[in-house]
Amino acid sequence: AADYTHRTEFDDLGRTVKITPAVRDLSVAERDEFKAGPGHVSTFAYDSPHASLDAAAGHANHTIGRLTSAVSPAATTITGFNEFGLPTVGSQRLNDLPGLSGLSGIGDTLQTAVSFDETGLQPTTIQYSARNSAGQTVFTGPAVHASGFDRDGAPTATSIDLGSRGTMAIAVDRNAAGAVTARRTNTGGLSEFSNPLTRYNRDRYGRLTSQETVAFGENDTEIQRYKQTLDYYDNGQISQIKEQLGDTTQPEYTTDYSYNHRGELSSAWGNDYAASLYIRASGRLDYAGVFDLTLAQPAQAPIPGRRITSRFANYRYQDPAAGGDPLRLTALHVDDETEDGLDLATYLYDEAGNTTNRSVTNPDNTATTYTQRWDGPSSLRKVTNSSTGQTETYFHDAGTRVAAIRKNADGTINSVRRYFGAQEIVYTPGQQPAYRQNLTLAGDTIGRIDGDAETGTLEHYTTTVQGHHVLALAAQDAATRRVTRYGAFG
Repeated sequence: AADYTHRTEFDDLGRTVKITPAVRDLSVAERDEFKAGPGHVSTFAYDSPHASLDAAAGHANHTIGRLTSAVSPAATTITGFNEFGLPTVGSQRLNDLPGLSGLSGIGDTLQTAVSFDETGLQPTTIQYSARNSAGQTVFTGPAVHASGFDRDGAPTATSIDLGSRGTMAIAVDRNAAGAVTARRTNTGGLSEFSNPLTRYNRDRYGRLTSQETVAFGENDTEIQRYKQTLDYYDNGQISQIKEQLGDTTQPEYTTDYSYNHRGELSSAWGNDYAASLYIRASGRLDYAGVFDLTLAQPAQAPIPGRRITSRFANYRYQDPAAGGDPLRLTALHVDDETEDGLDLATYLYDEAGNTTNRSVTNPDNTATTYTQRWDGPSSLRKVTNSSTGQTETYFHDAGTRVAAIRKNADGTINSVRRYFGAQEIVYTPGQQPAYRQNLTLAGDTIGRIDGDAETGTLEHYTTTVQGHHVLALAAQDAATRRVTRYGAFG
């Protein structure tokens, strides 16, 4: 029982000051690899500027419960606040994670600085940077400014300093109710025609009825990149969604989704597939069928990234009579001419309900198993692919993922990703770090900056009402960077 006991200690004010994770069923080698178990604790300090912060910068020493430092086996994160308790600076460094010493820049300290307006309450600028062990700044990201605030104080525009290349700006338009009606990217002098634009149309109830992303060509000619339209039942639930990727007159790909009155997906149609799902009143999916429409079509060029195959599966769940969870899926089962049929996928769980094994049957009837390992707080720590032997291990600090280490089958490093606020850094053996920064506006992730101010590129994102990230356009020339298609099962 002690191995499964996760301990959290609190101070007199009820704030977490120490976490000792449970060992669970982790082997000794896994405890060392994950830095998990009683010997690997996390500690937290409040209301006192860290010694590494510049006292002259005015970081307040207050007593309002702000977390000023978190030290975990994976990382050390420090935050400084102004007199109103709002974060002004932050830093993060990794704490000697195993096997990473050979990666260029992996030991750098990541930093962020936030500026506020004259009231000290409204953030106006954020900028990320990286500093090496000698204290030298080795990377400075573009300064991102918030401006054009609405009546509720929410920013309606953000601008990105791109050094000698000028400034890019992203702005949103709102209607009288405060709902976003358009998001536009102004590339300044970097491009003659592009300026991607996403429009949002709403009905009288404020519900989204359509959104489209366009680029602009010569003479301000609009070029559609993506469009989505939505219909609703009388009860307010979405009844149908239609998507078009590419130009309206001749879209590259179309998808139609139909939903029942409970808002659950019941069918989906694409250029090359049709899917139907049977869902019980309890919300449990019992049956799903997918038909490959290309089987009835003349030979054609394959669609890039296409993975559709015909399948008709029954969803099997744990038996409550045997103490199982009737909503916990155990298999996708196909009945065929054999007595027992075929499992397209099977799932195993631990006592906490975490998926520990997911086995998927490949088209050649071989199976790929993904083994997942969890730590005491039920955080996912490692995934192993049985087919490739590749692994990915995750590390957390104060409940937030700070690093993901991908290794090849022979144990060598494939890549490492670090996460700090809106910043993501990718480290690859033999290469310099690749810096990325997500941009948010009006509560949505609207784009991404890759690189520094002088050479970095900016992308304009399109995200659907289902939360699917479907399109990334280069802001400078509106070229399509990435397209993601979604089927009936996500």
